[in-house]
Amino acid sequence: MRVNKVVVLDYGMYSHKAIFAWRNQKNIPVEYTCLKMIISHLQKIGISPMDEVIIACEGEDNWRKQYSKEYKANRQDYRESFEDIDWNLMYQKMRDLLEKIELGTFWRVLRVNNCEADDIAAISCKFFKDKEIVLVADDKDWEMLWYFDNVKIFSPLKKYKGRKGMYKVKPKNFNVYELISKKIKKEVSDNLVSPILTAEDYELREMLVSLIKLPDFIEFKIINVLSNIKEKEWNIDLIPFQSLRPTIEGLYNATDKVLPYEECVRYNEYKENKKKKKKAKKRRKNV
Repeated sequence: MRVNKVVVLDYGMYSHKAIFAWRNQKNIPVEYTCLKMIISHLQKIGISPMDEVIIACEGEDNWRKQYSKEYKANRQDYRESFEDIDWNLMYQKMRDLLEKIELGTFWRVLRVNNCEADDIAAISCKFFKDKEIVLVADDKDWEMLWYFDNVKIFSPLKKYKGRKGMYKVKPKNFNVYELISKKIKKEVSDNLVSPILTAEDYELREMLVSLIKLPDFIEFKIINVLSNIKEKEWNIDLIPFQSLRPTIEGLYNATDKVLPYEECVRYNEYKENKKKKKKAKKRRKNV
């Protein structure tokens, strides 16, 4: 399979952003919002026919929950606090959209039993080690994947000139082991907050949080799926919103909305310098 660049999108992020957006504008279908966000981010990243777009999804029977009862145990109570959301219905809508994306576009919908989207992203970085990888997520866990030199991270939350959506800039002093160490100590977002009391506790927590070394049985499953990706055809008429079809067709080789990584680096340096000047001015004023 000839590939220039691989773009991996966290579908869980898009699903939940779309669902919560629906709460504020219930006249707009949640599937429309989800697909529109995906398109918008691909426009900024820029894709060509030789690029592989992977939509990473959560699989059934999460392997981490088999090792830890506390892992994400708080998520259900959080969801149920939103009484106006029928989660079963919303998740079904998101699954139906995935089927249409799989049949209607060149994008790959990957769901691997026992695995999370994080795992698919992590193994993709290793599997496509000689290709540029662009990860699209707002999950800070994915910053661990900066460990791989071929990885860039596009964040839907970071703002470029006041508008959301730009690349994160990898810090020059980035140390993945420091990041993993912090997450081993406590990972609030995943409800991994119990104290580490023994060497066994430490090893288990490291296995649960680290994305740079996953269990062999997980790595094998995902590599097997990636190794068997075949050429596919698409049928844009299967995309549910006619108004979005021309935009999807026009994504390939379109450059008018592309935001290059190098521009994000320059913008980040500008913001950092502006912040430093502001601090220096404040210090002089207080002298």
